[in-house]
Amino acid sequence: MPTEEANKVIARRFYEELWNQGNVVVADEVLAANHVDHNPPIPEAGTGREAAVKLMQTFKRAFPDFHITIDELIASDDRVIERFTFRGTHQGEMLGVAPTGKRVEATAISICRIDEDGRVAERWGVTDGVAMLTQLGMLPEPGSAGWHRLVRLANANTRVRTSRTSRRALPAAAAVGGLVAAGALLLRKRS
Repeated sequence: MPTEEANKVIARRFYEELWNQGNVVVADEVLAANHVDHNPPIPEAGTGREAAVKLMQTFKRAFPDFHITIDELIASDDRVIERFTFRGTHQGEMLGVAPTGKRVEATAISICRIDEDGRVAERWGVTDGVAMLTQLGMLPEPGSAGWHRLVRLANANTRVRTSRTSRRALPAAAAVGGLVAAGALLLRKRS
């Protein structure tokens, strides 16, 4: 089984060589054939090594200058936690959104499980999607009248989902999900 330091090297290669350099050959070396991304930025991305490569290529088409800066790596047993910042200019279609020419910068946190062969077998991640969508002009600026309207819509969306399941409060992640869903509703109304 690889050491924690070896696992950090694999995680770094995943971001530096596959994502930053777009080196698809390295995918065989750093990704398990049955790799699973539990939180892909594009839900229909699928699973497996090929799906992970296609996801990277989709981002590279939409953001040709896409670059990840690893801010911190922490390893524990077979897990590596990565805190990183990604930057890029929206120059290609992404999720049905035409290129805006706008530059984005957002933070993310990811956890990779490295298997006994020294490959990323699983990945979980959270990205500051609200910051990215705001920078692309898809969500209003925080604090603006449009932002407050969006928050009210998101709160209504969260209450509807909560009433169907339980009366317990939803975590902050659900509220952010509500903001993104409300933003998508506003975008559909604009179209």
